Amino acid sequence: MGVPRRTALKEMADRCDVKEMSAFVTALLQAEQLGVPVKNVLESQAERLRVERKQLIQAKAAKAPIKIMLPTVFFIFPVIFIILLGPAAVSMIQTIGGG
Repeated sequence: MGVPRRTALKEMADRCDVKEMSAFVTALLQAEQLGVPVKNVLESQAERLRVERKQLIQAKAAKAPIKIMLPTVFFIFPVIFIILLGPAAVSMIQTIGGG
């Protein structure tokens, strides 16, 4: 609406305050300045974002076993020990008490 594209894109990136959006706008502005087709910029930015997202997911997946270990140790293992050692404890108490 009367504002040059370059200014509009910069203001949009400033308003959003998102790292990915700033990188995208910078790439678009550089492509416009160098005369590179927008199609190529969009493809490369999409690929870059896919790679970043995949790395973020892999990092979160690597932390998952550590987060799962604590509840397992405190909630599941005691129940397993009670189930496995309960009958043996009862028979030992009966043997000691009955003898």
